[in-house]
Amino acid sequence: STTGKLVQNSGITIDDSDNLAGAGWERSVRTILEERPGTPSTYDDEFDATSMDAKWTFFAGSSSNLTFSRSRILSNGTVHCTQSIAGLTHPLRVRAGFRGNANAIAQGCNVIVQGLTKWLYFGLDVPVANQRRAVIKRYSNAGVYEADLATSGYAANISSGAQAPLVIVVTLIIDSTNINMYLGPIGSEALFGTVARSVCGTLDKLAIQIVANWSCDWFRVDRATSPYDFPLAWAG
Repeated sequence: STTGKLVQNSGITIDDSDNLAGAGWERSVRTILEERPGTPSTYDDEFDATSMDAKWTFFAGSSSNLTFSRSRILSNGTVHCTQSIAGLTHPLRVRAGFRGNANAIAQGCNVIVQGLTKWLYFGLDVPVANQRRAVIKRYSNAGVYEADLATSGYAANISSGAQAPLVIVVTLIIDSTNINMYLGPIGSEALFGTVARSVCGTLDKLAIQIVANWSCDWFRVDRATSPYDFPLAWAG
């Protein structure tokens, strides 16, 4: 089962009576229960429909680039979808679960904070064939690349043969001063970098971006201040 795979990949054991043991079991319990918050926000999307929800607007690509299957959207090209968050105040936790299938060679997935001054991209890219790296990038408020603000070293291709990879989670914690980016397999996200919130100016939109052979499994916004908290009921 999906749950079994997540538990196995979390470095714990589970017996026939569903008893959990091993390091990190609390996070694995959170992983098992990660599916949906009890009271989702109006910004959340589980992508379990057959078309893109009306709250999303395509900045790049279109619905013709997306396949809706198994409660996720799979792209055959670059897709950048936005939704307005004008007027929302901090704190905000923004989370998206991504995965690349076995053909995901040109990999890329981002959660984007679009401010009135600049846009900030948080996620993975592939400047070297079959390699990936974590990145934070700055773009103009018209979507023109300007600079890398933080990059990691290269890592091996996220896909392995025909096996479905782990869900990679991009989490942003937005407070009055900073935007903190956490990245990693679900339940094991680690702090990657911090950008001053002032860089993007007034918050305007949130967005997701995926390229060919990448999927987005879910997108969620709540008021938590830690990447490891259970999904919180939306508090407006």
